[in-house]
Amino acid sequence: MNLLRCPRSEEEAIAYLQVKGLIPLKHLCPRGHNMRLYLGKQNRWKCTKENCTNSSYSIRSGTWFACSKLPFVDIIRFIYCWSEELTSVKFCEKELNLSKTTVVDWNKYMREVVAKEILSQPKKKIGGQNLIVEIEGLLCTREVNEKGNHSLEERWIFGGHASDDLFDSALEAIKNFGVQGSGNPADILPGDKT
Repeated sequence: MNLLRCPRSEEEAIAYLQVKGLIPLKHLCPRGHNMRLYLGKQNRWKCTKENCTNSSYSIRSGTWFACSKLPFVDIIRFIYCWSEELTSVKFCEKELNLSKTTVVDWNKYMREVVAKEILSQPKKKIGGQNLIVEIEGLLCTREVNEKGNHSLEERWIFGGHASDDLFDSALEAIKNFGVQGSGNPADILPGDKT
């Protein structure tokens, strides 16, 4: 995926997220009927059976996007830019037409979701055949004072990622978010301000 290949319309974005498993392909009404997805100003699931005329749900209900008002096409573009480290406020205001608050909130949210995914699988292998893996090391030191003896405690922290799969990895983390922890996107998803 690259920015030019990201979905260009809300309909394309919804179809893409359905293929990735982030939005359901079908939805059942409380009476067990298959609902139909209506796309437009309000993207909604509606039951078309005569005795279920009031059965209607937002396409975001019960998904990772439940607390977000940001258009799906903007969400995909932001996640892609985030995976490419292109989410400075200046860049996102200019290129994605997002407000400073939205950019800051979504950067924080993406870090938290991906961190949760990484912490849930601490021994996950990265890379593979013909993939370039970027590895970074960080030396952390702290002063330790035990019984008048001053010393420095040093710890190395290593991390890495296979650069070819960051976007898909971020989407996978989002998909897994509801499976782990509380499963409630509202726990960390900010309200959007465009």
